[in-house]
Order: sequence, then structure tokens, then C-alpha cells
Amino acid sequence: MTVPRLWPAPALFPGGSPSQEVLQARLKELEDLWPTLLKRPSDHRRRLAEALLTYQRDVGAGQRAREAARSLADPKTLVVVTGQQIGLFTGPAYTVYKALTAVLWARRLEESLQRPVVPVFWVATEDHDYREATRVMAFHPEKGMEPFGLPPGPLLRSVGLLPIPPSAEVEVDRFLRSVPHEGDWLENLLRETLSRSRNLGQWFARQMAQLFADEPLVFLDPMDPELRSLAAPALSYLMEGWARVRSGLLETTEEIRQRGETPQLSIDPESLQLFRYHQGKRLLLLQDGEEAVTRNGNWRVPLKALPEIIAREPEKFSPAAALRPLVQDYLLPTLAQVAGPGELRYLPQLEGAYKAAGWSRAVTLPRLSFTLLWPEWEEKAKGWGLDLDHLEDWHGVRFMWERSLLSRHPYPLDEAFARAREDLHAVYRRLGEDLQGLGEGFARLLEGNKGRVLGQVDYLEAKAHQHLRRRYREEYREWQRWMEALRPLGRPQERVYSFLSLMGPFGPGGIRAFFRAVRLDHPHQWVLLGKAVPCS
Repeated sequence: MTVPRLWPAPALFPGGSPSQEVLQARLKELEDLWPTLLKRPSDHRRRLAEALLTYQRDVGAGQRAREAARSLADPKTLVVVTGQQIGLFTGPAYTVYKALTAVLWARRLEESLQRPVVPVFWVATEDHDYREATRVMAFHPEKGMEPFGLPPGPLLRSVGLLPIPPSAEVEVDRFLRSVPHEGDWLENLLRETLSRSRNLGQWFARQMAQLFADEPLVFLDPMDPELRSLAAPALSYLMEGWARVRSGLLETTEEIRQRGETPQLSIDPESLQLFRYHQGKRLLLLQDGEEAVTRNGNWRVPLKALPEIIAREPEKFSPAAALRPLVQDYLLPTLAQVAGPGELRYLPQLEGAYKAAGWSRAVTLPRLSFTLLWPEWEEKAKGWGLDLDHLEDWHGVRFMWERSLLSRHPYPLDEAFARAREDLHAVYRRLGEDLQGLGEGFARLLEGNKGRVLGQVDYLEAKAHQHLRRRYREEYREWQRWMEALRPLGRPQERVYSFLSLMGPFGPGGIRAFFRAVRLDHPHQWVLLGKAVPCS
């Protein structure tokens, strides 16, 4: 496969490279504070490395990932972390882009700091949004968007531990029939990982591990019993000082509101930002006076007893969104975190909680964003006279396409309706001049009438365009398929389509070429993929 061609586009969300001063400040915090934070046991790193190495073997991660997991036992090794909820067929493409961004930043920071930096992908197996984790869209060159999903599942249960339903094989068959792909690489990827996986979380992690088999990307399952045990001191400590932590969280949230912004996280003052597993369900804990109680009221303990219970039964507790990053930064020597647009908005909201807890946030890095283009999509755009360098202006692109269509057909709609509006303005202007003696009331009536007539002209113009599209229906369908490929549902491509469906025709060789070609210098990049060839 030829090397993909890339060019920058305006960022979909703000962010940039951290300064050396910011990195050095975070590095000093990790060296001075992290090793002894909460009287951390001296064997923390060794146990962390062993648990991660076991998981790499469990999900079939490559040799470089296993070596990277081992290296976390070294006190010098740092982490660039990212993560995402599990997803069907790896979920929306931005999941892969997050992982790729972490790999690239770890490589750059390792070179600049001259010490080991490991990319870690936090597989969010704890999340209980079953529908979100089991639905995805694939791109079909003829049908456009094609939905895939598993049947409805149980509520309030961590998705990662749920067994894979038999219908998964049916969806794999449908996906393979729908997604263009060369050879058997995609079938091997999906069927082999499915047959070797015990649950949805492992199936997702195995697919990701296959995609990143040549990279030192370490996968982490927060539901691993050993990691639960290692993270328990952080949860216990946060609950011991919950009044202070909650105050910090609420203060920062209020500061955001005072700036006229809407906080990303809705913070319930009664919530402990902690889940308890009870009868298999992940239930939010609330503060009820001096007690901690599940929302359904079926489990209740004294609030002051909660830290000890967490220490004794860490596998029964799971942090909510406002505490998960704090637990992460206790568990891992996190130099930096790669975040998507939603996380970039909510992580600053946790500043007060971090300060109240006595430790600081990792450096935040925006994930890279891509729009992938197949070669035939570019050829189609050129045939319509569209300039791919200006694709970010989607409304403008539609206007350019319709103008291109009109230029090839004898229906000068724009000119005809522009003349009609000019003529109407002239008619009403003359009426106003001739009848101005009738007073202001008539003048207002005349102006209102003009507005209604012009509104009818707008309606007629829209109908004319509709009839034009009907007359040239096939061309319009081609346009719709093109738009569905690049801007499905009016949203960024990466938020809708599975990465596997976008890269299907290009195979493992194309994926490797894409991974090698991308750059950290531009948050959003257009990627013109090379000619698809069979790849082993």
C-alpha cells in the first residue's frame, strides 16, 4: 500500500503541546510525591507490572506490549494513559485514535525526557452503559451507514464482564459481508478474538491488541482483582476525606458556572461518586446523613465505616467519573493523559478534588482526530469541482456541490431566484415611494407583506432544488453516500463509524502505514488512504 497522504485541518477541539516547564513540573511531582503517596507499599510497582503482564498475555498483546508492562517495575518508567469504554468491533474510530495518540506521545516524551515512557490503554470494563458499548455503525460503499448491535442486555451491570451472546457470531457474519476487505485478515481478527474471549471486555481488548500488535501499548483492565487491591488505598482515602473532596469538587464546578460555562459533569451533592456492586449490579452510593446507601436503599453502612470496607473488599467498589482519574493517577505514574473533547472539558472540573486530596492532575493532551478518505472519494470530489482543502466547511461543500450540479445542467436556479428577489425588492420600493402618504401604519403593512412574499420565494426556491435533485436522483444519491462517508449524520466521521469498517479495504499493511504516517503536530488531519491492495 502506498503511504497515506495527510494534511492538517482545523482542530475539532482545542489543545496543543505542553511546554517543557509543564512537563518538568509534573515529572518532579512524580519523582517527589508519587512513590510515597498514601504510604504506598514498596512493592506497588512490582505488583502493578506483574498484573499488567498477566493481562497482556491474557488478551494476546504483542511482545513490545509485554516488555512495556514489565518495564513498569522500574522506578524510572512513566505512563501516558488513555482509555475508553469497550465497543463492538472496537467501537467508534476515535477509540483507536485515542490509543494511537497515546503511543505517539509516549514515543515523543521518551525521546525528550530520556527515560522510559509507556502508553497505557485503560479498558473501561466497569462502565454499565450496555447499549453504548454494543452499538456501532459501519460504512458500506452502496448502503452508506449500516448499524450493528447486540440484543438488549441487563441494566446496571459492568459491561466488560458480561458474557458474549450467541448473536455476536451473527453480527460478525453481517459485518464481514458488509465491509469491503481484502483476503481473510478481518475475518481472522474478529472470529479468532471472539473464539478466545470469555466476555465482552476481553473480546474488545483482544481486537485492540491485534491492531496494535507492533506497538508497546499496554492494556489495563481496572476490574482485575490485583489492580483493585492496589487502587483500594486511594478510594479509602478519598472516602475518609470525602467532605473535603466534595467541597473542592463543588467549588470548582461553581467557578465554571460563574465564568458563564456549563460544567461537563453534573455533580449531585448527595452522591459519593462511588459505585457499590450489590447482587451483580453497579449501584451508585449516596450520602444519607451519616450513612452511605445505594440509590435503591438495599445496602446501607455508616459512612465512617466505608474506608475500611473498601480496604477489605476492594472488588466490590468502582469509582464514578469524578473520582476515576484520581484513582488512575494513584495507581499509575501518570505523566500525561490523552483526552477526547468531553474529557478535556470535564478534567479541569476535578481540579478542586485533586487539591483537596493532596495530589495533582497529570498533563492533559488532546487526542488526535482524523477524517479518512478512500481514493475514490477524492476522485468523486474532484469530479464535482470540490476542493478537499476546505472540507471542514460542510455547508459550503453542499453549496459547492449543488453549484457544480447546476453548472452541468441548464437550470440557473440561483440566478433566477436572485433576479426574482431583486425585482420584488424594486416593486415594493416603488410602492413605498408612491404610497408613502398613507402613513406609517401602511408602511409597516407593506414591509410585512414583502417579508411574507419573500418567504414564499424562499419556499419556492427550496422546492426547485428538491425537484432538481429528483430529476438527477442518482447523482444526488452519490452525493449523499459521499457525505455519509465523511460526515455521517452531520457528525465527525470518527464518532460514528468503526475504524475496522473504514480500514477494511486496506488491511493490516494499510493500518500500519496509517499509524506510521500520522503526526502529532496537527490535532485534526485529513488522511487520503493509498490504493488498497491485498495485505497479509
